[in-house]
Amino acid sequence: MPQIREVISWVKEGDWREFAAFAGPELADLTAWNDKVVLVGDASHALSGAFGSGAGFAIEDGWVLAQALKHYRNDLHKALPLFNRIRLPYYARMYKHLAGVAEQRNNRERKLGENPTYDERVRAKIFNEGGSDMSWIYLNNIGKVWSDAMSSEKGI
Repeated sequence: MPQIREVISWVKEGDWREFAAFAGPELADLTAWNDKVVLVGDASHALSGAFGSGAGFAIEDGWVLAQALKHYRNDLHKALPLFNRIRLPYYARMYKHLAGVAEQRNNRERKLGENPTYDERVRAKIFNEGGSDMSWIYLNNIGKVWSDAMSSEKGI
């Protein structure tokens, strides 16, 4: 489409950034370029489908972004940092959880010794001794998260 090519031509070499689309690094910030760009959905947390809730995360991101824009009357320089303060800790918690799971898996693999069978290696990678409480992801009440954030913003 000519319109898309034209818009892409506006971006000069070096004015774009690349982000890993699969199991990428944890980001220290979800906003960039002096609060002109915000990453939402899979762009903000390349976790390779680790929780099976990517669409839900994207919807939550979009909702929080819409609320922040509404709250600050579309002032990006105020809305995007608020979005970042609300969503970044949530994604940081996901990365921390995954690091813990990986550590448990590595510990199980080390206990197998030097010549584990194929089945033993699969069991060590796949199976675990019960899971942790994941309600913080699967029962996340984004409305309450927003309300709590607004309370702390106002110093209540």
